[in-house]
Amino acid sequence: MARKRDATAYDKYKDKLNNTDLGLLNNMNVNGGFSEFSSIIENTRDTIALTCSRTFTISYKNIIRYPWVTKGILKSSRTLDKLHKKIKAPTRLNIIHKI
Repeated sequence: MARKRDATAYDKYKDKLNNTDLGLLNNMNVNGGFSEFSSIIENTRDTIALTCSRTFTISYKNIIRYPWVTKGILKSSRTLDKLHKKIKAPTRLNIIHKI
């Protein structure tokens, strides 16, 4: 998930932590207190990330459909497609170079 990293997200995160009651950690042992503290931090981060997250789509041409297709092969395929489109729609310059 892509998390939004800007001033408003940090301000929300900081405000949420400032309003959290950490007094219950004083009555715990070290291991229990640390696990409770880390869960408070993680829950706050996840809550803020869900409210500030954005959705995005991955283009169909960037999806690797087969396990043997690497990023290099995908890039070469796109380059080949671009060159093929140039040949299918010849310009005056392409025609001159063919002669």
